[in-house]
Amino acid sequence: MTAQNLGLSSYIENWIKLHMIQIPAHIQIRYKALLIKKAIPERYHYYYIKWLRYYLDYDLKYKFNQ
Repeated sequence: MTAQNLGLSSYIENWIKLHMIQIPAHIQIRYKALLIKKAIPERYHYYYIKWLRYYLDYDLKYKFNQ
């Protein structure tokens, strides 16, 4: 991975943190408990939460469930 790619990755991660839905702490705690119960390795929890945010953001933007 080049330094330029690393910079772009960092930029994207910062953009996601600023512009996507923030999951409330009490929901994150329950979601992480579910991940533990389902034996999802802890090193993947970040990605599961990230994709949950993607899904919720998409749902809010495009009214997927309505």
